[in-house]
Amino acid sequence: LSADCIAMRELRTRLNVGLGFILTLGFGVQWGLRNYLTPLIAEHQMMTRLDHDIDGLRNSISFDPDDRTVIDLARQLPIYRQPYSGHYFIVESGNDRQVSPSVGVAKVHMRSALPGEVLQSHADGPENQPLLVLSKGFTLQGHPVSIAVGEDLSALDHDVTYASSLFLLLNGVTIGLALIIQWMFVRRALKPFTLLSRELSTLVMKDGDGKGTDLP
Repeated sequence: LSADCIAMRELRTRLNVGLGFILTLGFGVQWGLRNYLTPLIAEHQMMTRLDHDIDGLRNSISFDPDDRTVIDLARQLPIYRQPYSGHYFIVESGNDRQVSPSVGVAKVHMRSALPGEVLQSHADGPENQPLLVLSKGFTLQGHPVSIAVGEDLSALDHDVTYASSLFLLLNGVTIGLALIIQWMFVRRALKPFTLLSRELSTLVMKDGDGKGTDLP
């Protein structure tokens, strides 16, 4: 191969490497941001739902003559009455502690909040489920009350992982197609120069052969 052909091949290689690097970097940044922001957005939406559940719990709490907490479970969502449903609550007032029937016979710990406090945290559920927990503190009928509600994050984590894997696969396919298309366009664009280089090389060789045979 002539020096011109080698130079053109190097040019095509450099263009493909450059495009591949730029696309990989761009998609990598997008993938990282997506993995960071998607759980935050989803958890924010879950927090809104948990806040509504706390309001419902707060309105269903009363106290008996012995100052023990009484919760009207009939007013709660059925999901809090179904064992191991992935939705749990803990209501604490002094030494009194009430948990949702959904906890079953297992144990679950959630952060308690002082009156006026709002806490967001993570905890382990009854079956080692990752829980997103919202805790709020109130003063009800002169009693300090902490209400903590938690929701299972397993389904969210699974969806985020699946979406991230799919996004990564689509990015890989996109980068591969972009490199193939660029390779085809660059090859077509440089084809006239490649042909010209070959013709020049042939002419030079013929000219050299002619000089070599033109002897007396």
